[in-house]
Amino acid sequence: MADSKSSAPKPGDGDDDLSTLRRLLLRPEQRRIEELGERLENPELHAHDISRVLPDALRLSAKDNGTLRDALAPTVETIIHTSVRRDSRHFADALFPVIGPAIRKAIAEALRQMLQNLSEVLEHSFSRRGLTWRFEAWRTGRPFAEVVLLHSLEFRVEQVFLIHRESGVLLQHLSADNVAFEDADLVSAMLTAIQDFAHDSFAMAGDQALDSIQMGDLTVWVEQGPEAIIAGAIRGNAPEELRGAFHETLESIHQRQAEALRDFDGDPALFETDAVQQTLQQCLQARYRKDVSRISPLLLILLLLLLTGGGYWIYTELREQQAFEAYLQTLNQAPGIVVTNAVAVNGGYRVQGLRDPLAAEPLSLLGKKDPLDPQRLDLHFEPYQALAPSFVLIRSQRLLQPPETVNLDLDGEVLHLTGHAPAAWISEARRLALAQPGVAAVDTSALRDQSRNDLQALQTTLSRQVIRFNVDTTHSETDAQTLQRLAHDLRRLQTLARVQGLQPRVMLVGHSDATGTAARNHLLSRRRADWLHEHLLGLGVDPALLTVRAAGSSEPVSTKTTPAGQAQNRSVTLIVHLAPKEEADK
Repeated sequence: MADSKSSAPKPGDGDDDLSTLRRLLLRPEQRRIEELGERLENPELHAHDISRVLPDALRLSAKDNGTLRDALAPTVETIIHTSVRRDSRHFADALFPVIGPAIRKAIAEALRQMLQNLSEVLEHSFSRRGLTWRFEAWRTGRPFAEVVLLHSLEFRVEQVFLIHRESGVLLQHLSADNVAFEDADLVSAMLTAIQDFAHDSFAMAGDQALDSIQMGDLTVWVEQGPEAIIAGAIRGNAPEELRGAFHETLESIHQRQAEALRDFDGDPALFETDAVQQTLQQCLQARYRKDVSRISPLLLILLLLLLTGGGYWIYTELREQQAFEAYLQTLNQAPGIVVTNAVAVNGGYRVQGLRDPLAAEPLSLLGKKDPLDPQRLDLHFEPYQALAPSFVLIRSQRLLQPPETVNLDLDGEVLHLTGHAPAAWISEARRLALAQPGVAAVDTSALRDQSRNDLQALQTTLSRQVIRFNVDTTHSETDAQTLQRLAHDLRRLQTLARVQGLQPRVMLVGHSDATGTAARNHLLSRRRADWLHEHLLGLGVDPALLTVRAAGSSEPVSTKTTPAGQAQNRSVTLIVHLAPKEEADK
């Protein structure tokens, strides 16, 4: 502007028309250039222009790449660190209303206790305990409500004081119902004096203060804040979480009444509001002991006995029920027993079913140490014949009554007979076995006729029989018992042979030693054979069975020349022939 004034034409100059025209045309641009230069050179105008565009620049930088934010971050951090190092109290006071709630919400939400009214305790005033308390109130002269309170109270905050920290002025005071108290301002002044006394007398640091005062059964808890103090008069043993409630209330007051606390001029009227009272009301907490009823020891013993008896009865019932189920399973698995019905009746058990006479006795299947009492069992079994192989075999044994030489075996429904037995028994066994339930066929292929075996054995025995005689005699000295046994065997031979359809022939052959002539020996052997023939006929042997032949010394029984061998030749031997009856008749 100064330059433009100096360049202006002066009166009397001889400017031409061109200079006048240039001045008229370029003057507006020159003014703008001059204004821009002044704006750039003036710090106040420059700062004002930057303040108008800086918020938009920050927003645009956050949306784009955050370069401006990253550039400002170190400067902001340096400013915060410098402020904290210079005076941390201002920084702590600024964060006090916010940091406390944030920390508690991050850890856990405090458990709040519901207020209990004294009238709830008095509801039981006519109970046994209530009558005891009334007697104590009469005996001590105390009011009944006070006695009840002493016995049932766990803790109670009776008074709360909100005090300005710097001036010590009482800002607000609340008390619980039915609590007598002195002048609240006087109490506040005393607390402030005690704080100052402790601070000055014990050289306490600036940020240290009393947090509790004990006076008999009354305790005063003090919670410090940057601008205000909360003091609570507590009766009883308060839990530690109550301090959290005090601290939370103090934080809430600092947050809501921050300006009033900072600009406090000694007039507490700003704090005598419903909002402050409702906030302080959170500190007036109380807790009463729960009514725990005690059971009489005698009743407890009786209940214990009943429970023990009931438990034992249930145990025995369950154990007996399990034993009964196991017994039913044993009955069903036993051959020849079928359970059709099993129920519990009249404190016992009734079992019905079918039982084979050959099956085991049902009570015998009950173990000796079984918890099931046999007296509680009512057993009803109808007889029937079971087709179990073991029972069919036993009944076959009883029906057929086989000789000792016969074995019976059951394979499915086929009865196998092995060994040897008389033909008559075999024929009868085939007939009777098929009438036995459980036997569909009889196999006697491995059963031999015993009479044939007996016949062969008897034939062998008779062929080995030797009746000896002395030298040159026709009468044997064989005892009568031997001759009777020989006659019996001959008669039995004839009987067994007829059963087999055979015709027996027994030849009595007389022998002699070689000491005499052949004619004499032949005659002697003949007479010896005749002698035995006559004796056998006299003992009842069939004459058609016997024939006689003289062999002399030509058919010696023994070839030995010893006396024993010669004695063996002085004898009568038997030759037995068995032929089919048809051939014998021819």
